[in-house]
Amino acid sequence: MNDMKKKQQTITTVQGYIILVTLLLIPLIFSYLYFNGRVVIDIPEGCGWYATREWDLNYYDCAVGSNQYKVDQLWENESPKDRQDEQGFQKLYGRYLIACTQTFGEVGDKIDFLMSDGTVLKCIIYDSKSQKKTYYDQHPADKWGHNDGAVVLEFVGTADLESNPYKNLGLQKEHTVRAIRYDNILKDK
Repeated sequence: MNDMKKKQQTITTVQGYIILVTLLLIPLIFSYLYFNGRVVIDIPEGCGWYATREWDLNYYDCAVGSNQYKVDQLWENESPKDRQDEQGFQKLYGRYLIACTQTFGEVGDKIDFLMSDGTVLKCIIYDSKSQKKTYYDQHPADKWGHNDGAVVLEFVGTADLESNPYKNLGLQKEHTVRAIRYDNILKDK
């Protein structure tokens, strides 16, 4: 009789472990399938409340042969109607061209920024923000962006954009909470 009880307890224990392991693996499998090797970066509270408008690619020169130049050439080859939306945001492959720190990736990376209201801003990194004091930038960004990380995104676009382009996008009090980095558009070129 005791042997029978021990067998039942062993089977119950094994079943419990199988259920526990399964419950632990399901989120991992889901996460892998959903993110599929993408890099997910959580942005600290207090960062990403503002964005800025930087420059207009029509009037910007970059070093020939640089990754910026390569992205710029892809942008130049886009149909004029696809290079800029009606608000003045410059786009490539339907994604906003932005500058951000290397915390988020390198020039040419496709990256989605998730806002606190659930809005997803689909972007391509066009430029890396300076993180060291230089002659051209006396106020470099920290790990997250300028102004102690308050400015994570700098949009490339025309002067028609608001001083905080989030307003052009209908974002008022929302802020960036997460970034998901995908592949690089230059890797296949």
